[in-house]
Amino acid sequence: MPDPKAAQLPGRHIRIPNLQKDRQGTLRLMSWWDHERVSRARVMVVGAGALGNEVLKNLALMGIGAIFLIDRDRIEAANLSRSVLFRERDNGRLKTEAAAEAVRDLHPEVRLRTFDGDVVHDLGLGVFRRMDVIIGCLDNREARLAVNRACWKVDRPWVDGAIQELFGVARVFVPGDGACYECTLSEQDWVMLGQAHPCKGIAVANILLGKVPTTPTISSIIAGFQAQEALKLLHGMKDFVLSGRGLIVNGLTNEIYTTRFLPKEDCDSHWRYGEVTELHDARAASFTGRDLFARVGKDLGTPCVVELDRELIVELECFACGTRSAVAKPRARITEAEGRCATCGELQEPTTTHAWRGDEGYLDRPLADIGVPAGHILAARGPNGRAFYELTGDMPGLLGEVLE
Repeated sequence: MPDPKAAQLPGRHIRIPNLQKDRQGTLRLMSWWDHERVSRARVMVVGAGALGNEVLKNLALMGIGAIFLIDRDRIEAANLSRSVLFRERDNGRLKTEAAAEAVRDLHPEVRLRTFDGDVVHDLGLGVFRRMDVIIGCLDNREARLAVNRACWKVDRPWVDGAIQELFGVARVFVPGDGACYECTLSEQDWVMLGQAHPCKGIAVANILLGKVPTTPTISSIIAGFQAQEALKLLHGMKDFVLSGRGLIVNGLTNEIYTTRFLPKEDCDSHWRYGEVTELHDARAASFTGRDLFARVGKDLGTPCVVELDRELIVELECFACGTRSAVAKPRARITEAEGRCATCGELQEPTTTHAWRGDEGYLDRPLADIGVPAGHILAARGPNGRAFYELTGDMPGLLGEVLE
């Protein structure tokens, strides 16, 4: 039966649409439906696999105005049995490319932009900042943690989905309203994160192959709840959103229930940036660390510090033969070959940093060369306080028509 609370949904007078000509005509029959809000909405979808396909399909059918899609993989034959937007002819194509083509067929007026890369390392915070809702369709903890921290920094809600075989969960995380994703992590989760294991309970062989066994049915179910929660967030239905909670679906026993997660006071994700200063002429590919320090020093005084939200390896040292080499790259971007000494082949020990003080020699290089993604936001502090600087010059190239 309908929930009695449904009577409390925001409503308005209904105008009967022309169902012969209006694609969203049936949706407009709902008293609370705000077509203008939906058509203006910007939604990021992280991942274009089984869940991402279903989420994108739902967003397109609902007429979401702008979608930003990020994924780094190509389609393989195994994707075709559980991805509604992909066809046999798409095998080998970028997932973002094929998914975007299908979404435009479903919703010709959509303003859609794709990004082929890794959400953990390649996507700047400025993109998150311009979204209304982020939907995570991911298969590993590292990416979820990165999305969670990014959303907290720029105060944006996100909807997480996870699936395995006949089981799934949809969760909503709203900064400042209940637990976040990091709050839900157990000690075992952190162990698996340290080992770069994607999903709990998956066999090592499957992890190494990058496979998470699922059915197309559980993808549809969880993605349906994800899109529905995003829709409620867009309509401001705070009392009806699963904020800080999870909806668990056991497809084997046909049980569905919700659970509430407890927030942790000392959670590292609970840090929100303040007002962001937009640097409209700054692009990661040309704006140097030295340029950034000139602006920070002018605003905050000297000495000043730029705080990094990722670990930077500045030097590698071989304890076996004494060879040392300057690096200035994020840890995640160091290959195994680079990690070995060019002289003797032994693994080298890294010297790392999480901050710049302005005297580092590599700051003469463009920010992109030292691991700062396009459109990123960097935190800085000095005698006159703290500030946050966005590489806004990258936004038109990253988001294009999504900004319209």
